[in-house]
Amino acid sequence: MKILVKKTVLYYAKTYQLGSYSLTTWFDEFSKHEFNNFNQLKSVYRNASIIANNRVVFNIKGNDFRLVVSINFLQQACYVIGLVHTGNLIKLMLKLYHLMSIS
Repeated sequence: MKILVKKTVLYYAKTYQLGSYSLTTWFDEFSKHEFNNFNQLKSVYRNASIIANNRVVFNIKGNDFRLVVSINFLQQACYVIGLVHTGNLIKLMLKLYHLMSIS
């Protein structure tokens, strides 16, 4: 699976140094897989949750961070939307709600 805009992942790894190792590990592992649908993804990443419009949430560093991505299974492409500390999760959910309402 191609992860588009690698510099976004690197930015979050630098910004959230507590989750840096876990995030870069996720990046390395995820980019080696090919998923055709959410069920295949879920078989590898059991804690992944689909929220809407092909957006998936991953737990990073246990339960400390949430990584939100948009996945196009047909094109085997993944776009990182954001990484948030669980303490700021409500702000992210409001942002995602706004993005879904305009798309």
